[in-house]
Amino acid sequence: MTEGADQKPSLVYLGPVEWDGLRQRPQREALLLSEDFRVTYVNPVAARSFSLRDWRRAIPWFRGRRRVRTETDIRVLGCWHWPGVGPLADALNALFFSWQISRRIRPESDYTLVVTTPSLLALTMIRFRRPGRLVYSCMDNFPAFHRGEAAERMRRFEEEILSRCGTVVVSSRPLFERMSSRHPRVILSPNGAEVERFAAARREPGPSRPVLGYCGTIGDWVDFDLLERMADRFPNAELLLVGPWTARGGKRLLTKPNVLWLGGRPSEEIPWIMASFDVGLIPFEVNDLTVCVNPIKLYEYLAAGIPVVSTAIPEAEPHRPFVDVVADGEAFLQAVGKLLAAGPSPVSGREARRRYAAGFSWEKTLAPFRAEFSLHGRTERP
Repeated sequence: MTEGADQKPSLVYLGPVEWDGLRQRPQREALLLSEDFRVTYVNPVAARSFSLRDWRRAIPWFRGRRRVRTETDIRVLGCWHWPGVGPLADALNALFFSWQISRRIRPESDYTLVVTTPSLLALTMIRFRRPGRLVYSCMDNFPAFHRGEAAERMRRFEEEILSRCGTVVVSSRPLFERMSSRHPRVILSPNGAEVERFAAARREPGPSRPVLGYCGTIGDWVDFDLLERMADRFPNAELLLVGPWTARGGKRLLTKPNVLWLGGRPSEEIPWIMASFDVGLIPFEVNDLTVCVNPIKLYEYLAAGIPVVSTAIPEAEPHRPFVDVVADGEAFLQAVGKLLAAGPSPVSGREARRRYAAGFSWEKTLAPFRAEFSLHGRTERP
């Protein structure tokens, strides 16, 4: 335990991603909070129908119960749960969670709770061990990840969290607009990047074929038809995909001879892989989910000095002219073609992007988030 840590107040952070996964905003928030709090980071539990891989995710000793040694200490836990959703699974999980909250998470009285997803675990924590301070760190339009009853369930969970929390912190302007009509205290704290780490990586000598790169989760929000057309339109370029594949389809793309998927890679490798890109891609479909997204990869691409092409998601618009924001698939392909025809980006262009990205370091973008936790008193609604 870090010296003096026992004197810090207790905070439980219910993460939306695994602590050991790709380094994203949740880990950055938890690390930032650990400077002033004793943080317990709880890995997520599944909030969907059962699949066989859930058995491994459900068992806590597979998912880590340890202390992370950084400049401060963070305790990382997983929760046992019955995989699946529905009345029976919810009833069982509420019991399991209640027991684990008492015996494993062990929140202290008047502890601070940070909720990042509308989940049964979050509601059980709030109901069973009411926190002294409750903050909802909303990073996505979570109901839009789901369909039918699952989406409605998420909306119910979110409404209860909003009725109980004192503050909502959001990562994008569309989320700010969405939440401001539902809660009296909403704070915008945008996404950013580890700009120094990405700016320091340099391209290593290799094949001269240009690289069109995408780095991040490959989910249902990716426009796979657009990527297939891109692979066909530019056969002399390599389309390089880096990140876990969670989409239910799209694998036909991998049959293209100039498409390479590296899968998920350790966070420390990402800046060096990204340094090989000639163009950074944000090929998202525009829908209820992506209009609220503030993609971290946008800031990482710019910090690496890479030209960026994005579909017309709202959070890309403010970054013109450093980001080419296009209206449709054909315009996307034309923008990529124009960059390829121009050849490798000059040093001056790369440095200009890096200077611009320096304004979006996590230290700067998460300053409003951190300031919220420096306030005294309760931030839970009565």
